[in-house]
Amino acid sequence: MSPNIRAKVEGVSLPRVICRRPRRGDTHPAGSLLVRGILCGVPAGYLVGLRRIELCPRGGAIGDPFGKYSPAEKAIFLYSLPMEWQWPAESHAYLPEFRSFGADVQLGASAASVVVRWHDKKSRWTWFIFCVLGHELGHHYRNQNRFRKRRPSRGHEEVGADFHAIRISEAWNARQLKELTGEVKPFINTVTKQKLKRLIFS
Repeated sequence: MSPNIRAKVEGVSLPRVICRRPRRGDTHPAGSLLVRGILCGVPAGYLVGLRRIELCPRGGAIGDPFGKYSPAEKAIFLYSLPMEWQWPAESHAYLPEFRSFGADVQLGASAASVVVRWHDKKSRWTWFIFCVLGHELGHHYRNQNRFRKRRPSRGHEEVGADFHAIRISEAWNARQLKELTGEVKPFINTVTKQKLKRLIFS
């Protein structure tokens, strides 16, 4: 079954994916079809109770935020981006992450900023899916299981969400390997995979 027709992952329904028009000059790093396809390889525990994912136009400065999770709505909001943007030079947290996924990071017009440039859509969506969407799925998972623990500090919450983003990416990669070796049947049918390839490499 195609992931856009209320597909189920291990008995858990995929959340709705709503795509809104991106900000002028931006695109959505990962479109609705790609997000649905990726969700098919995410461990089911991260999707329990998640109602929707919205691809939204960026409202303000880039990275403020890249995405956010709303506990009250049980929804994830992901924001549009250009292929190139200015980034504060003193904000070191994201720079190694950008570089590790293939972005070119160079000094800007002033020492106070750098230019982050993505040369292809695949590098940008790979970073966005595993670092931004994965992080927000981590927030959802932690919120769903919060009754077991006392409320963490903001810093601890962010570190915890990053940890879950890593777990999600490892699980997704392991799933793809099992599909390649024939150990499990693919979640995504052949027609949908062909559509995803056209999106990724266009």
